[in-house]
Amino acid sequence: MHGVRELQPNIPGREKRSWISDGAPVLVKSVSSSVHPEEVRIACLLTSPPHVGRPRNHSIPIWDVLNDPLLDADKQRIVMPLCVRITRPVFDTVGEVVDCIRQIFEGIEYMHEHFIAHRDCNWLNVVQDATGLYPEGFHPVSPFYDREYKLRAHVLTRR
Repeated sequence: MHGVRELQPNIPGREKRSWISDGAPVLVKSVSSSVHPEEVRIACLLTSPPHVGRPRNHSIPIWDVLNDPLLDADKQRIVMPLCVRITRPVFDTVGEVVDCIRQIFEGIEYMHEHFIAHRDCNWLNVVQDATGLYPEGFHPVSPFYDREYKLRAHVLTRR
């Protein structure tokens, strides 16, 4: 993990956040410990040594875990890079689809080899790091638009 760093809002009153240190856009996911008691532990396990950096491990990096017992003792907040669904941008070639499916199965196989079952693998939960696809970034709610939701996002191909 990257250690504790402060989050700053990009736009007052919005949930869009970025790391103060480098400005990277992040997603802060709230996890109920009573509903999903192992999610935070497993996510941190997969993004820590010896798993981090392994080519077949396609888990989203966990940059931090925030706890605020005064706010809600049952909730933990996982800080991770802002990702986009695998369907955005649309695939241009059959080869891109095949490579995407290969990586999904490779990641699931990696988890299974370490006795971890995803149990909720669906198209809403399979995301990608789109840094290389959206050089100027994208809006967290609609990747069709830029970060400020003013212009269409500039998108590169996966090739």
